[in-house]
Amino acid sequence: PGEDRVIVPSLTVENFADAPEMSAKEITAKVISTLKENKYAFILVNYANADIVGHTGNENATIRAAEAIDDCLGKLIPAILMAGGCLLITADHGNAEELKNNLTGETNTEHSINPVPFWFVTAENHKNIPPIADPEEIKVTGLLSDVAPTVLELLNLQKSKEMTGESLLPLLK
Repeated sequence: PGEDRVIVPSLTVENFADAPEMSAKEITAKVISTLKENKYAFILVNYANADIVGHTGNENATIRAAEAIDDCLGKLIPAILMAGGCLLITADHGNAEELKNNLTGETNTEHSINPVPFWFVTAENHKNIPPIADPEEIKVTGLLSDVAPTVLELLNLQKSKEMTGESLLPLLK
């Protein structure tokens, strides 16, 4: 109740390295058309490209997967901002950023333990592109358990007492 779940079918391929764009364009088109209905206060979108294609270990395909996500976000961000919304962009784990083991040179096809980005995009800040920081200088802040409290605060909803995470909004504004 109170939720609509839309699943855009994945392509039928033997190996997603052969189709790293997956169904990202179709997902984006569906979200943009849904935004026009002005029906939802919250929409969750999952672009699985970098994760799924990263598991193949194919570097060129993984780059194409990331480019597909980038292209789709380039269409989705303006549509969401025009609708008066904001975006949180994150992941629950890394994968595509570390396809080679730095010590052995072997291909990594598993999830990494690297920190993932957490971007808050609003009409006020979407053009402010900070310089890319040296990964060694980035201070890791926040946990996966902080994502839900952040979303709840954006929706002006109280988090339950069982939730251990904290909203990251004070750090993002």
